[in-house]
Amino acid sequence: MYAEKQLKLFLESREDLEPIVKSCVLMIPDRVFYHPEIEQGTMNTYQMDIQELVRQARSSCDKDTFAGLFVLQQDYERDLRQLVTLKRRLLIFGILMQSEKKQREVILKLCAEHRLYKRLLARRESFRK
Repeated sequence: MYAEKQLKLFLESREDLEPIVKSCVLMIPDRVFYHPEIEQGTMNTYQMDIQELVRQARSSCDKDTFAGLFVLQQDYERDLRQLVTLKRRLLIFGILMQSEKKQREVILKLCAEHRLYKRLLARRESFRK
């Protein structure tokens, strides 16, 4: 409660909210940005292929299968990182297109949803000019 009030006061005292918006969005866990894409299309195919390779690798103990599994997992993780990066950028862009009042509301909402009050307040010195 105290941290929420402190953050609200800090946000009201700031004119340029862009660095705060960016920091807030970057603090949101990656897993928040996975859905619904992780359950559809390419990502779902990756998951099924990885499960199949794990099953094959366990039953055959073939080094080539393990190598293929490693490469496939790296590709999957790379695609997940790209998805998260894209969605973060879109969220930042969407927030910055709003009025300052709405930006403050969105920051407070994100902080409440993801428990970011203390983390954002700890960085408040980096937002000062």
